[in-house]
Amino acid sequence: MDQSTTRPVSVAPPREDGRYRGRSIGISVPAIYARLEAVLTVEVLIYFVFTAVAVGTRFWDLGSRPLHHDESLHAYFSWQYYVGRGYQHDPMMHGPLLFHLTRLSYHFFDLFMGVGQGDTNATARVMPAIFGTLLVPMPYLLRNQLGRAAMLAASFLLLISPGMWYYGRFARNEAWAVVFTLMSIIGIIRWMDSRNPRWLHFAWLGWVLLFCSKEISFIVIFIVVTFATLVFGVAHARRALAALAGWVVGVMMAMFVLPKQLGWADLPSIPFDKPSLEKSLNYAETMLTSAQVLSALGLTAVWLVVEAYLLWRADLPEQFRRIREGAPANALSTALAHLEHKGLHVLGMVLTFVVISVPLHTSFFTNIQGGLQSGYAGQLFYWLAQQEVERGGQPWYYYLVMEPVYEPIPVLLGTAGLIWGGIWAARRIRRGGQPLSMFQMSYALMVYWLVMSVLIYSWAGEKMPWLSVHITLPLVFLGTVFGARALWLERGWRMSTTVARSGTWAFAAVALVITGWIVFRMASWSLQTQPTEQSPLVWGLGALLLLAAAAGFWLGPARAVRTLGLTALGVFAVYTTQSAIQLSYANGAVPVEQMVYVQSSPRVENTIRAITGVSEKTVGGQKAPLIYDTVVAWPFVWYLRDFPNARFEGDGPRSVPTSDVQFVLIGADNEDDVQPFLKNYTAFRYPMRWWFPEEMYRNLIPKAEVEAAGPLRGLYLNGKYVLQGFASWRQPQQQAQLWRYVMYRRPDGILNSTDMVLYVRKDLVGVYNQERL
Repeated sequence: MDQSTTRPVSVAPPREDGRYRGRSIGISVPAIYARLEAVLTVEVLIYFVFTAVAVGTRFWDLGSRPLHHDESLHAYFSWQYYVGRGYQHDPMMHGPLLFHLTRLSYHFFDLFMGVGQGDTNATARVMPAIFGTLLVPMPYLLRNQLGRAAMLAASFLLLISPGMWYYGRFARNEAWAVVFTLMSIIGIIRWMDSRNPRWLHFAWLGWVLLFCSKEISFIVIFIVVTFATLVFGVAHARRALAALAGWVVGVMMAMFVLPKQLGWADLPSIPFDKPSLEKSLNYAETMLTSAQVLSALGLTAVWLVVEAYLLWRADLPEQFRRIREGAPANALSTALAHLEHKGLHVLGMVLTFVVISVPLHTSFFTNIQGGLQSGYAGQLFYWLAQQEVERGGQPWYYYLVMEPVYEPIPVLLGTAGLIWGGIWAARRIRRGGQPLSMFQMSYALMVYWLVMSVLIYSWAGEKMPWLSVHITLPLVFLGTVFGARALWLERGWRMSTTVARSGTWAFAAVALVITGWIVFRMASWSLQTQPTEQSPLVWGLGALLLLAAAAGFWLGPARAVRTLGLTALGVFAVYTTQSAIQLSYANGAVPVEQMVYVQSSPRVENTIRAITGVSEKTVGGQKAPLIYDTVVAWPFVWYLRDFPNARFEGDGPRSVPTSDVQFVLIGADNEDDVQPFLKNYTAFRYPMRWWFPEEMYRNLIPKAEVEAAGPLRGLYLNGKYVLQGFASWRQPQQQAQLWRYVMYRRPDGILNSTDMVLYVRKDLVGVYNQERL
């Protein structure tokens, strides 16, 4: 090799003993080509294809759907920031990162569309589309830890996931929240595997960015920390872990049980409404002097003494020394034992948190006190308080109803993986064994991540469709890891004989024919008004069961499971893709989708276009004088941002408007109050915001009866009504209703709506009618 064309650089070698080292090698042009050839494998090209498709699907037609109520808030206050009017963090709209990113998007598109033209519906959604795209190839980073086939499958499922697809085009925080959550999980797994502290800092960076995005950061850190505590405690300090469990039970008793028994005063309300420093200090003082908190603090003091003694008895430094010398230990303990200069790493994490979160929350030091107060206390106070408000009022089973409709593959495989993980854990507890390997530790983390996510989000008072993506994410990873092993995808599959090969394809083909027959026959049967005869679905499922039995006999159980399992997953993949396209493009502005839930109607943008057209023909540009009220303020504050003569009057006009006012736009609730003052105007009533007919699922369990029954009786009633709900699927009418919604998104019931009324000055009605068509 010509030494003049090389230079020494430091790179990381392949991991052999788990320790991170560096070494010097030479790099030349032929070496670069050889390296590219080695890197650009078929696997990598598939990831590139998935990412390219993600770019197309996430960015396609971004601006056509009207801005949702929440989107209009985010887009408008980002626009205020963009035009130089500043930004102040408000916990009601979650973390500040959204507004900084959206402002950046507006500025970027100024370069291509002209100054002041970068703020549109589409550019408000560009950043979610970017992060929605970035999510798709991220499983690549775990291919060596969780399996190459599993992570390719995870990438594919993230690509076609209706929830990830839809909210990857939606101007709110979910698109990057799932990316940052996955960063934290990837970092933890890669750190345990390589012991390279850079991955630990990668995980922490993901969490810090998540903290600046949304309050689910507290849920994510709770899941990771409690998992690590359980693993570490079981491995090294079981008595200390038992003491921790006792402390948790004692604090819960002091906070929730004893007050009812002893008649203690209620705790003060959380000051979530624009919490000032004074409000926060008063709240803290009242809390600290309450009987509940004083009891919990006393219990905590005792627990700390006991915990310190038990940890001293456990002699953790000696245990870590033995692990460093080669004693067997689980992957987490091994990574912790080999983490050198722990104090410096903690300091680095603190600095990372400060350097990123402080500028973002203070709007780059233009709102220091307010930003720090709302960012580090206000957001937690606000969203804890909202759990009591229960916005949306959804039942506890909300996500359990939604997820199977939109994510059948993650639900099926994730549930199976959860059950298998439970069986494996029970066997391990009974038999004992070696410490958890890297793969076992990762699998346990995914099981714990899924279980805690379902429990926490189902328990939380505020349940919204966008939060479902935080359940979908662990479902995807647990499901693909389990499925890849259950179907032997990681080991490959070779046909031993021609008969076996032909038999495999024959059984797959017959399964597809039966599935096609079910879909074809159900298409007409399910649309009957009152179907009474047995549905084709029942006969088709019976035929599939018989086919499965025949395949098991002919191919053997293992090959039959793989053949029919992959066929079923292929069918569900087609269904999922069709659901995602339908959700994101066809029904994105029409809430026949439970995932859409509530949405601004297309009439919002039709009305704005008509008003703009009239304005251009009469007074020029967007100078038309108009009045709007509180009910229509969102989303219309966004749509009227370029109307300098738009005037806000909270309850609508309470006197006759001046003669130059061309339009009055109000909520339908104010119509009777303003009519006496608008004799010179013609009214046009439209749906402004409409929402999904929730009676389809809300009445599955009578909430009032369950809440009045008490805890134990309530648990029984919940189980009873769930079983009754499943039993009702035997009825043809229920099967038809379910099929109509699952396949065609035709919910029973009508869309509820909040209406708006546009008053047009009578001399302009003719022009308006021309523009609104």
